[in-house]
Amino acid sequence: MLNNITYDLIQRGVIRTAYRVQTGTPNDVFLQRVLFGNAPVPGNAVVDGVISFDYRKVAPALPDEAVYGADPNRVNYKQNFNTELLYPAYYFDEEEITVRQADARVFGENLEQNLTGYARLVRLAADKRDAIRASHLMAIEKMCADVILTGKVTVKEHGEQKFPMTSSLLSVTGADLLTKPMATLQNVFETARKTNAGFRPARLVMNPTDALNFFEALPEKYVDKNMYAVASAEFGAINAMGATFIGRISVPGMGIIDVISYSGAYRSGKGTVTNYIPQGKAILAPQAIGAIGIGRVISGDNGYVSEPVIQAHRTTIVGDGVGDRKKMVIQEQCSPLPLIQAIDGYCVITGIPTGA
Repeated sequence: MLNNITYDLIQRGVIRTAYRVQTGTPNDVFLQRVLFGNAPVPGNAVVDGVISFDYRKVAPALPDEAVYGADPNRVNYKQNFNTELLYPAYYFDEEEITVRQADARVFGENLEQNLTGYARLVRLAADKRDAIRASHLMAIEKMCADVILTGKVTVKEHGEQKFPMTSSLLSVTGADLLTKPMATLQNVFETARKTNAGFRPARLVMNPTDALNFFEALPEKYVDKNMYAVASAEFGAINAMGATFIGRISVPGMGIIDVISYSGAYRSGKGTVTNYIPQGKAILAPQAIGAIGIGRVISGDNGYVSEPVIQAHRTTIVGDGVGDRKKMVIQEQCSPLPLIQAIDGYCVITGIPTGA
């Protein structure tokens, strides 16, 4: 069976690299899978990969001045938010695997039955695919964080994509969160509700340091570990997406809110590790605030060199060279854009102190 593995199995994601014990930084995807977990929005394969997005169908009705950039209180002020021209980012990476690499054993290879050189190359290709895709997932998560915290994101080919969020909701003070937790959260809620009467938060997503400080700062009379009162602390294990359920808190006007600690971080080219949700900021949001838009990627199928297709992640494997110089090239593409659907349906708490 191992000799019958084909390139197509890698491209369709059937071949997966085996579990192994390894060290390294995690690649967390809580923002794209949960806060932007609504049904994906496909782009237009013909018109430059743009994503058609009509707020009149997916969100509360917005005033015309908000959509067309005439409202100075919106992130997109002086920039027309054309719902027909949302441009996604485009990521394209490739790696090559040479015939010589087939000489070495691969992880998981049976000591009693060697794999063929071809099977080794396919396993190596699956490893390369997973590594490239991991880097793309990190880039998407960083885009999600940028959109949430600023209401806009910059894509290389088309510049800033600004959403018509109310600017003030991206900076609601949390300076007294550790000394007056209930009053501060209630003030945040009332501030958001003055902008959006339908504001209905369900979770508070925090930097790990802030989440721990927040629960440690709650007066003992608020927290009951056995029976739910005003707040309950239920520290859970970190999940595969990098999030940890910390507990729940009941705030006047809002009801019961889940508190989530998110440890996700990205690595810069210099090796610096930075949290997606920085210390001092938190997100008060509903179950989801949007979706991932999927733009077009390039396809060489059917004899057309640049036939565009709409696909979340596209893996392509091609052979190059002849004879002993034969090599395999693996390409990975995606064209995503986080889309805020709950315009004014969430807010960013800022100025949270480092400790009580």
